[in-house]
Amino acid sequence: MRAPSGRPPRAYKVYYAKVPTTGDDYTVDHSGYIYLMDRAGQYLGFFPPGTPPDRMADVIRPLVQVLTGCVREHHRFLLEQHLRTIEQLEDSIAAFDARIEAALSPFHDIVERLKEVPGLGATATETVIAEIGIDMSQFPSAGHLLSWAKLDTSAV
Repeated sequence: MRAPSGRPPRAYKVYYAKVPTTGDDYTVDHSGYIYLMDRAGQYLGFFPPGTPPDRMADVIRPLVQVLTGCVREHHRFLLEQHLRTIEQLEDSIAAFDARIEAALSPFHDIVERLKEVPGLGATATETVIAEIGIDMSQFPSAGHLLSWAKLDTSAV
């Protein structure tokens, strides 16, 4: 049985069951949980039936403080440092990507053919060329290549 929204009830810890009565009639027995969701619709928790209001307030109060935030100057400083670090890492990744792209440009046709191999995307193709190279004459057979790459040859 699925919830009317189409979402599985288990995701929301919902219990419900069709309870037959007389004739074709039935009732639905269900849980009465109260769910806490953030503004983005993310699940934060729930209150089971019978939870006292003061307990709910004790749980909700800190969540509201976290969600509304108390960011002070020190927190802003820390966040700024984290963002700078992220930007530096993104710049480094972009530099590596540009270097790899430049190094692979003479082998564009080979790269495109390797990408057609099931399971080889752009990163895997770049790794294969970097690790093995494009000169296969150094391997007397496909089995030697697979052995060098430490791949299981029993399936070949």
